[in-house]
Amino acid sequence: MKGYELQAVHANGEVRSVRVTHSQDEPWTVEAQVSGGLTYTGEGQDLFEALARVREQMEGDSLLLCCNGSRRNARPSPAMSAAGAEFLYLMPTYRLMTVRDIHPLFASAPAEGAVGVEEQTEYYAAKLSSRSYLIQWVNPLSWIKLLEAAVRGPRDWVLEASEAGAFRWRNGHRNR
Repeated sequence: MKGYELQAVHANGEVRSVRVTHSQDEPWTVEAQVSGGLTYTGEGQDLFEALARVREQMEGDSLLLCCNGSRRNARPSPAMSAAGAEFLYLMPTYRLMTVRDIHPLFASAPAEGAVGVEEQTEYYAAKLSSRSYLIQWVNPLSWIKLLEAAVRGPRDWVLEASEAGAFRWRNGHRNR
């Protein structure tokens, strides 16, 4: 089980520390232990869905978890989901998603960016059905950003040599 130290914000503004752990393989499970003795557990087809089940339970107690998976514009791609969704996209508003928009699911995020599961789902549905999403595909600046990201690689990631002639991307952030 991997673990992260995060924060949760109560509706009254109180900030609590949360220890989040998750499985490394199927069945995908996430557990959140909030300071004060509350524990939430969720299971899903990937870590994003399991985290959503935990977040729904936390919302019942007026708590919002402050991590990338709780942001309005957060969503894993189908390939990320098939791999467990430990990483996801933070969908930009006015351009196509690129590898530079990939972020760790459990990295901490500001409290003002955290939203409920229902609001996150509604945003995703509205984003896919909007005209601006379709216009991004014909916007030449979107294609330039896509090419730039392909050359530079993911944001905060480092290209390292692992063996003679072999290279791989490594996340520049250190997990706790």
